[in-house]
Amino acid sequence: FEIGLCTKKELDDYLQKAKEWMVPYAESFLEDGGAELLGQLQVEKAFDYEGLVTYITNLKQALLKAELQCEDQEAIKKEYIQAFDLTLISADIRQYIEKGETFSRTQKISYLKTLDQKLEEHMKLYKENWLRDNKISYLEKSISLFIRLEGQIREALETLTRGA
Repeated sequence: FEIGLCTKKELDDYLQKAKEWMVPYAESFLEDGGAELLGQLQVEKAFDYEGLVTYITNLKQALLKAELQCEDQEAIKKEYIQAFDLTLISADIRQYIEKGETFSRTQKISYLKTLDQKLEEHMKLYKENWLRDNKISYLEKSISLFIRLEGQIREALETLTRGA
């Protein structure tokens, strides 16, 4: 969400800078898990969109079937659903960045409309969860990255539909 809709090169540059920051950070706590983090940073893995979506979708389905033994189980489930949905939206963004240039204009429009709808639904749940535990005064700051991304998506849609 930090970089939003961007080009593949911008994403690759961002990920490289993040990796360059994380290596010295991981080296600072080698004894307490840093070595494992370093190992993961050194392995170059392809982004597995389908695998990630399947995994998160299965977790979400299992959560919905679960009976938590506490009185606030619905609130807890909503928090987890929010996290799962955020992960799925992030995966959708990454997939669009990775594969979007191979999409036709019609496919791009469809993909972005779906992404916009998912983001809008996520923001509703996010606001509901936020207001249950926090003051409204900080809500706008908290959702600012979502609002910025929503603007990027709608701007891209406008550009694509104008070219029709």
